[in-house]
Amino acid sequence: MRKITIVAVAAALASMPLSQAGAATRARTAHANYATPAVGAFGQGAGACSQSNGYGCVVFFVRRTEHHVSLSIRDQSGRPVYATYGQDRQPAGGYGPSNVSVEGDFCGKTKRPVAIKPGRRMYVFVYEGPGPNGCPGVATQGKVTATFTR
Repeated sequence: MRKITIVAVAAALASMPLSQAGAATRARTAHANYATPAVGAFGQGAGACSQSNGYGCVVFFVRRTEHHVSLSIRDQSGRPVYATYGQDRQPAGGYGPSNVSVEGDFCGKTKRPVAIKPGRRMYVFVYEGPGPNGCPGVATQGKVTATFTR
């Protein structure tokens, strides 16, 4: 009887989806609002960024344990908008000028989590014009959501 119980418990644990086995403790979701988009279309133009006022971009602080992020944008226009993302080349610390390396782009949301460098600020530039590959939206103002995972 004891052997059957052990086998039954082991089978139940093995069949539990990985998403239920603690994934909720590994993800962190952060939100940031933007008041205006960055000037330009197709990711070309002025990439000015005021991280404290949400002008042109939003900034997220990446923890040292986070290696991936999924991004999505909800613009007031209701359409998917074009954005680029990148990280500061220097580790986070202080409020000095940043040197952002653009690492990718997306329309409305990333298709899958993208790799990021832990412990470095992440910038998302939301552009006012349409993007390449048929991204239709014209950004106005809205919210960027980032879901960070290990």
